[in-house]
Formats: sequence, structure tokens, C-alpha cells
Amino acid sequence: MTEGKLPEEMNTPEVRPWVERLGRQRGRLVRKRIFDIGASLIILLITSPFLLLLALAIKLDSPGPVFYRQVRVGRYGKDFRIFKFRTMVQDADKKGLSLTTGHDPPALPEWAALSASSAWMNSPSSSMSSKGK
Repeated sequence: MTEGKLPEEMNTPEVRPWVERLGRQRGRLVRKRIFDIGASLIILLITSPFLLLLALAIKLDSPGPVFYRQVRVGRYGKDFRIFKFRTMVQDADKKGLSLTTGHDPPALPEWAALSASSAWMNSPSSSMSSKGK
């Protein structure tokens, strides 16, 4: 890799050896990228039946879209779009925050087991800071 490709603020004696080292490993990095994409495709093929069943369950369970879409701000202030399976009522983010107590039922009753299994993470007794008190 030539020095001309480095931004001026990075063209220092400390950075140059690392850039040259990455340049020598270009073939290995390309092979790793190909492996990563291939492995991801295989995992996607294996998990796709389960993802389709989850999408069907969400669609049959409640009205509204299967996916929750949102634009978030990422590194260097660049916007990116996320897609997640919807687990709350439709337009929950537009309805705003609501105060809850520790015994509120979940918005989707079928997901109660998931809520109950993760409730211990929110309990004061599970926090590291309370163990020392």
C-alpha cells in the first residue's frame, strides 16, 4: 500500500508499518471475507424456516407489520436502517414511554414466557452493585 492512499493525518511513522502489514495480508483478508459471506448464507438457509414461522406467528397474533423498521444514527453520524421482528404493539414508539410496574402483563400475551425468563435481569438483587451493600 502506498503512502498516497493514507489521509495526511495518518501518514506518520507510527501508522505506516501497520498499513504496510495490512497490504501484505490482502489475500488472506479477501479469503476471510469470502468465508464470512459463505458461512452467513449457509446459516441463513438453515435458520430461514424458523424465521418464516416466527414471521407467520407475529402476523397471525396481531394486526400490523411483521417487521419493526427504524432509522438510527451510526458511526460518524451516518444514518442506517434496522429491521427487527415486531414484539410490541404497532406504533409503540409513537405512543411514547409508559410507566410500568414490575407486574405489568406483556403487550403480547404469547410472549409472556420470554418476558418472565428475562425479568431476573431487571431485578435489583441481580445487579452487581447491590451485592456489596
